Amino acid sequence: WTSSAAIRPAGEVNHVRLVAFGDTFILYVNDQYVDEFKDTSLSSGDIAPVVTAYDNPPARAIFDNFAVWGVGPPPK
Repeated sequence: WTSSAAIRPAGEVNHVRLVAFGDTFILYVNDQYVDEFKDTSLSSGDIAPVVTAYDNPPARAIFDNFAVWGVGPPPK
């Protein structure tokens, strides 16, 4: 978990984009770069969006306009 000024408060819409290229994952929130990480344990699989509340459960999220695209190398 990472705090970011890009994340809008509860009750507001946040647009999340995860770019995966090989073992590198880059996270954007509301079109702002937030973080990136590597995970060499994943070579294939499925997508499962999930939300978790660490401070004040329960959490609630609505995933809308979910899409998957094939892309080239990730932008920075």
